[in-house]
Amino acid sequence: MNTLYIYTTKSDRKKGYYKFGQTSNTAENRVTQQQTGNSELLELIYFIEVCFVDMKTKHAYVKKRHF
Repeated sequence: MNTLYIYTTKSDRKKGYYKFGQTSNTAENRVTQQQTGNSELLELIYFIEVCFVDMKTKHAYVKKRHF
């Protein structure tokens, strides 16, 4: 199982910047791992578990969600 997730920081959110990730871990755990070394709190915005992912599918899903 893979998880697609979207996260940002408070200052990036104000600018309309979001980051997208993919992990075999949970989205919460992955964002927590990424928090190390980041001076600003990371906010998990959205996640979905999927059976398979390729880059084409990932970008189509993100576009469909208007992110």
